[in-house]
Amino acid sequence: MTHSAILAAAGLTPADLSGGTLAVRSPIDGAELALVRETDPAAMPAIIARAQTAFHAWREVPAPRRGELVRLLGEELRAAKTELGALVTLEVGKITSEGLGEVQEMIALTYGMITNIDDRIGMVMDTLRACGADSNTVVIFTSDHGDLMGDHGIVLKGPLHYQGLIRVPMIWRDPSGVKGQVAVREDLASSIDLAAAIIHRAGIAPPNGMQGKPLFTPGGEAIPTGRDAVLIEENQQRAYLGFERPVKVRTVVTATHRMSVFAEGAWGELYDLKSDPHEKVNLWDAPHDARACISHLKAHRLKREAKILKVMQQHPEGSMDDWVRQAYDDVPPRLWPVAMRSLMAHVERIRSLS
Repeated sequence: MTHSAILAAAGLTPADLSGGTLAVRSPIDGAELALVRETDPAAMPAIIARAQTAFHAWREVPAPRRGELVRLLGEELRAAKTELGALVTLEVGKITSEGLGEVQEMIALTYGMITNIDDRIGMVMDTLRACGADSNTVVIFTSDHGDLMGDHGIVLKGPLHYQGLIRVPMIWRDPSGVKGQVAVREDLASSIDLAAAIIHRAGIAPPNGMQGKPLFTPGGEAIPTGRDAVLIEENQQRAYLGFERPVKVRTVVTATHRMSVFAEGAWGELYDLKSDPHEKVNLWDAPHDARACISHLKAHRLKREAKILKVMQQHPEGSMDDWVRQAYDDVPPRLWPVAMRSLMAHVERIRSLS
């Protein structure tokens, strides 16, 4: 794309960048790119008013939609990054390579840090082998969250639960396994499973009410989580990424979809992870896709509710403790205190409908 084509796409012509007195020069060779006109001071209040109107209109766009628009803009900018890089001015304070490669540099530095960590973990493993402890030591490598690293035009982390952020890496190296054999698990797991897995693998009785799935037997064999969905809860302490107030978001991830609901408004995000693994098409306002995902979640809830109703009908004089033991017999007894909250909510709903 030429400079003229870029100007045309912006609704400008070369004449709009000539006839002025302020020179815009290339940071590469100092060549004059344009002579822009100075604005009449008398016109400044009207210009500022238009900018303020545009700003307020932009702020009223729901945050997920703003993120989607920013991503689309980013795609347009990347498509013309070579030409745009040549237009970066000295006033901006960047050279062309920075204009083109800021995110790439960030990713490269992150990969460098990861490589360094790999080397350090290698030193730990060498030491374990040297002292003969590798044959009876479980080594777990994981993190607290991912990093967006430029995905969807965003860096670091935040309350937009894209896959790069919520798919947390974990490596579980177990001495009971076959040497050199690597298995990749596809079942849905959560960070709350980590403590439960460590305690169970160590053969230690968990504290009463501890949440999480054990993941492995005391002998080191994998235990499928059996989950068909994972819940992610986030309560931010500050407003950022375009949100008006501290963000509260709840995300449900299944094997096929990701749905996020925000407390800020009656909108959210819904992505089909099978057909759209990079989460580029928000299906929140697509009735068929939204109904399909919500129906799946409702079916899971109704299945549990039907079981509770059956127990209530069979044991109408039973206590909540009796009901939780029978309606949640697929849940480890140590989690019954946690399941009690779910039971109470279901019972209240059942009674409200009867």
